[in-house]
Amino acid sequence: MPNDSRMLRRPMQLLRGILFKDERSSAPIQRPEDKIDRLLTMMRVLGLAMLNSHQATVDVHETMHDIARAYNMPPVRVVILPTVFAVQVEGTDRRSEIGASEGHDLRLDQAAEIDDIVDLAKRGVIEPDDAINRVERIIASPPRFNTAIRLLGQITMTLAIGLLINPALPAIPAYIILGVIVGLLLLLGEKVSTLAVAMPVICAIVVTVVTSLFLTDFTHEVPMRLIAPALVTFLPGLTLTIAALELTRNEVISGSTRLIYGVSQLLLLSFGVVIGLAIVPDSSASNEVVLNSIGPWTPLLGIALLALGYVLSRSAPEGSYLWLVLALVVTYGAQRLGLLIVPAEYSGFFGALVVVPLSRFLARFKTAPSAMVTQLVSFWILVPGSLGFIGFTEAATGSAETVSSLVTTGMALFSIALGVIVGSGLYRDTRKFSSDATLTGIAQ
Repeated sequence: MPNDSRMLRRPMQLLRGILFKDERSSAPIQRPEDKIDRLLTMMRVLGLAMLNSHQATVDVHETMHDIARAYNMPPVRVVILPTVFAVQVEGTDRRSEIGASEGHDLRLDQAAEIDDIVDLAKRGVIEPDDAINRVERIIASPPRFNTAIRLLGQITMTLAIGLLINPALPAIPAYIILGVIVGLLLLLGEKVSTLAVAMPVICAIVVTVVTSLFLTDFTHEVPMRLIAPALVTFLPGLTLTIAALELTRNEVISGSTRLIYGVSQLLLLSFGVVIGLAIVPDSSASNEVVLNSIGPWTPLLGIALLALGYVLSRSAPEGSYLWLVLALVVTYGAQRLGLLIVPAEYSGFFGALVVVPLSRFLARFKTAPSAMVTQLVSFWILVPGSLGFIGFTEAATGSAETVSSLVTTGMALFSIALGVIVGSGLYRDTRKFSSDATLTGIAQ
């Protein structure tokens, strides 16, 4: 029997080597005392890059302590806010590094490469100067695709979100037209920095006016169901979700800051829509329930297009498309199954529950993108931002269901945050149990 067990183990190890990444292929870097300053600088650079990759402050905090332990550093104190990072060596030395984020969000390919460097640093297998130089090159790197392809990606994302939240056949041409308008305005904002600050309001006004004047009569759809997918780029769903996550994990300052920022983005968009509705006073801001007028396969089409939009417009890493589709399908499916158990505003818990374990599992495959990429994309399928946007716009236009819409948004956000917390805990416990079992097997 022992021989049979060894004969079975060998093919399994071979298959594992073919499918999965080798996380132990490098040896730890020996840390002489004179590298403490460079290690602190590396931690600052990586910490700010992680914040620009939309990672929660509590996750960055845990990562920094993992890095300090990997390099056998003295005890360190880490203070992190959404735009500020500070690390200091405790004791009599008191050497420290402080930095502030410039507010430039990283693309998906950049976030993936940063995540790879962080993984190396957490295992202590990369030289500090090498990590710093690689991060600088990543941040300065150009997008994977040219302007025309990125515009096509923006159109695709608009169409995908439209199919997911308002799957109406007559609305498809409207989604494409509005996607072109928003995409061109975003490209203009990249060239003219003064317009970039006001771009959410500008896009909201233009989209609302075009929708109210031309597209509602053509599609026979209420304006808000056409407007929300077109403004998906500005919807702070991820920001609000991270804010709720941080608040539930006692990161009060960070969570409150992100919450205020996310609400301000919603207010800017709502302000633009209200101005647009004022320009075209006969338009309606109704929020009716829309039935799927295309077919039961529409969500799958929307998911496939959403993944493609992320690849083209957000420069998702090469070879990541099918992995993103898989992650979105599983997340969306878990959320839909949740509807069989709880009301819609709580179903995000079940989608978020699988995001962290699924993304970490998929990241182990050799051809898969990093866990951070699949997590960022998976959050969008939960779409809390569009609900909040519609709620705020109804508030500005005096809808009678204002309070109900805002409460629903809040419940959706915190159910998603709770799902992430539970999913992360289950993943950590499973990994710890697996590691303990492996060590026990080796000892025997």
